[in-house]
Amino acid sequence: MPQNGVRKKDSIKPVAKPYLTGKPWNQNSVRRALRIFGIMAAFAFAWLIVGSALNMESTVLRVLLNGALILVLLAVMFNQGASDGDTDVSFGEICYMQKKEGRKVSPDDEARCYHKLHGLLAGLAGVLPYLVVAVIYAVTAVKQVYSLQTLPAWVSAYSGIEGVGDALVYYQREVAVTAADIMRIIVRVLCLPYVNMFAYSGADLMLLVDRLSPVFMLLPAVAYWIGCLQGPRSRALVHGSIQFSQRRKERKRLREQKKRNARKPENREIV
Repeated sequence: MPQNGVRKKDSIKPVAKPYLTGKPWNQNSVRRALRIFGIMAAFAFAWLIVGSALNMESTVLRVLLNGALILVLLAVMFNQGASDGDTDVSFGEICYMQKKEGRKVSPDDEARCYHKLHGLLAGLAGVLPYLVVAVIYAVTAVKQVYSLQTLPAWVSAYSGIEGVGDALVYYQREVAVTAADIMRIIVRVLCLPYVNMFAYSGADLMLLVDRLSPVFMLLPAVAYWIGCLQGPRSRALVHGSIQFSQRRKERKRLREQKKRNARKPENREIV
């Protein structure tokens, strides 16, 4: 209503509609979990390509650029969750109308409707393979120290010298690749932005990053879940936008009708 002679500007307001509540786990869960798994794998591959370029000595740039990569991943997961949550609420509204009209809704269809925990379970299932590796590695991780590197070829000329050759033999030992090394590679790639952020902070802090790797694996799943929780509000805004558009069309129609009526000649009696 007008206040102090000024009309308050119209705006889009959420309009919530009833919907059926589904189950935390349904036939869509596996497909969504696989999608989340694929998104994580795609980001890990992208990080592997650009990761070395972002491992720079400048602390400010290193933290900002790698932090931006992390935010991009979380934003993608959030938007994916919001889209899936909106879809579930929309499906729940359709099922609600079918039930209200007396039509039968199958148990599978009802299970596919929106549920607050569905996004959480689907997200956890999507990151579960990465999470298992991260947990195992976090428990078994040890502080990384300097390891022997390959010596240049010219050093072999001194191998026959007494007192020097014995020391050089130590450098020629072959170290086998262990399961811990493989897990370290996988986890470091998946957590590459975090690793880059603390790359120049010492072995102690890098060990802490390794210990926290399961938490880093959980962040995308949590972002997806938070996005799914926006489903009801997202649908309410869609309905509000439709209602807002209808109000504008109705006001426009009334204005045009009023203008047409004003242009009509008045009927006067002939004296």
